[in-house]
Amino acid sequence: MDRRGDAKSREMMLDELLGYDHVTIQCHDNPDADAIASGYGLYCFFRDKGKDTRLLYSGRNKVRKANLMLMVEKLHIPLEYQPQMEDTVDGLLITVDCQYGSVWRG
Repeated sequence: MDRRGDAKSREMMLDELLGYDHVTIQCHDNPDADAIASGYGLYCFFRDKGKDTRLLYSGRNKVRKANLMLMVEKLHIPLEYQPQMEDTVDGLLITVDCQYGSVWRG
């Protein structure tokens, strides 16, 4: 069976990343609900494993759509806005709902 075939296998794949003490999860610019939710799921996984975890996005604009702001507020999602991404991060960087090569650099 393919390793991606069941929940236990997927958790084992995430467990392979637990060697990092610091994890930064980056959503794409102007994140939509699926980017925020996917990032938050990963955030919760790593935080629950005792890792220093950040969830952020960058770009020209902060999230302003009412439904997204309500989602972040009601679910207490610790989403950080970074107008410009740092060139390096401490530990592991995971991009969520992104296309290869599309990370904004300002």
